[in-house]
Amino acid sequence: MIEHLQVTRYLRSQHFGPHYDWLQDDVDRGNRETTFFATLEANCTSCGTYFPNLIYHWDYEDSRWCRIVDCSEKDGLTVNPIAGSALFWVNLHADGMGDERMLHAGLPVPDGSKTGLNIWTTRELVGGTEGSVA
Repeated sequence: MIEHLQVTRYLRSQHFGPHYDWLQDDVDRGNRETTFFATLEANCTSCGTYFPNLIYHWDYEDSRWCRIVDCSEKDGLTVNPIAGSALFWVNLHADGMGDERMLHAGLPVPDGSKTGLNIWTTRELVGGTEGSVA
């Protein structure tokens, strides 16, 4: 199931602090299984999406990756905003528990703006019993 789409717009100095997309409370109706975050417009620098719990060192990778990710980031993963591109991640483990590696933030926009589209798919509980999913 797909939740209502959400458009987000970040203007100068705006950001969205670290958060999970999976729901920690009131999950009786289901939970956000996956996230698609599409960048619709981005005319800013250093305003990517930051995942502090995903550590990867790009030193030995093809330098073309540095167009997509901030290869200088050593304390997490920052994905650069590229208009027309999208990120996808899975928020829940197979048992339905939230994946803490998926903590993320929309970094501050120092100049310009960024517009994105959030698309969340929801894992629905069937019959109100935990562990039964549609």
